[in-house]
Amino acid sequence: MLQKQINPIHFEKFTPVMFLDWVTHKVQQNPELTFQTCSSYKMHMLKNYGVTLSIEAVKTFSSDFRGLKRTLNLSQSCNQDAKVTTGNVPLSYDLYSVFAKVMLQKPEREYVWARTFLILAWNLMSRSRNVCTLLYNHMEFVGDALRFYVIHAKNDQAGEKPRDPKHVYSNVCSPEVCPLLALGIYFCLGRAGEGEGCRDVLV
Repeated sequence: MLQKQINPIHFEKFTPVMFLDWVTHKVQQNPELTFQTCSSYKMHMLKNYGVTLSIEAVKTFSSDFRGLKRTLNLSQSCNQDAKVTTGNVPLSYDLYSVFAKVMLQKPEREYVWARTFLILAWNLMSRSRNVCTLLYNHMEFVGDALRFYVIHAKNDQAGEKPRDPKHVYSNVCSPEVCPLLALGIYFCLGRAGEGEGCRDVLV
């Protein structure tokens, strides 16, 4: 359990140079680690322990951090072994359509659920965790669109910020990836979750 009164670091002595040394060390240990992730670690720690940086400290952190990224990016641009891309390879639309079409031809309920989940995640541009937590009262029909309210977001873990709905439309030209058709088949065949805790969960 986190105890804010016990600080693991003397934040009053924590300087930008120390942070940049730590970032450099972590990136050298794990080349897959991004600078933005390291910066997020710092901000998350400061928020959890109730520490507020001065305006001067914030400016110094930002300026030095940008300088470090610029320096390392220039050195990597001359390295033939350096990776050009980072992270996972994105799912292409063509492959997404193939997955949806193959699962549409399968009568088993697990394929119906998987296809619905895939199409919702694609159309809402949301992480899998956000799709898993969608409830019936998170969607509504307005005009020719089905609106979804995604409550949880990565930049708003507590769900306190106002949410603009995401609009999903039917796709009559490509029925294999039509979200309304996927939801219709899903509801007609019965939902996958039957437990007490799944009563209000959409998928």
